Amino acid sequence: MAVLLCHLLKWQYQPARQGASWKATIKTQRERVKRRIKQTPSLKKCLCNSEWLADAWDDARDATEMETEISYEKFPEQCPWTIEDILSDNWFPQLFENRFKASIKAKGRCVDEGSVSG
Repeated sequence: MAVLLCHLLKWQYQPARQGASWKATIKTQRERVKRRIKQTPSLKKCLCNSEWLADAWDDARDATEMETEISYEKFPEQCPWTIEDILSDNWFPQLFENRFKASIKAKGRCVDEGSVSG
């Protein structure tokens, strides 16, 4: 999950570098997360665990800082995206999306069966 979050951060914060390769990497990471959840359904509980997601988010912020040299502090302290968006095949974050989405994000909402069935 941290690898997927890292690539989504890079997509959002480096729009000039967006391309087919990054899109393919994001697609691959989404497929891998969905496949792991399908193979091990008990992992779905992790997606609803705020501590687990916060840990994955911190790892993603660290990795993104190392790969882009964008300061860790420039990224939101908490993941601004819903699990549904993160795993959605057609969703990609936009540069100024965070400030609007964070204010309306549903807290404690977990994915349903259909949204991780890849």
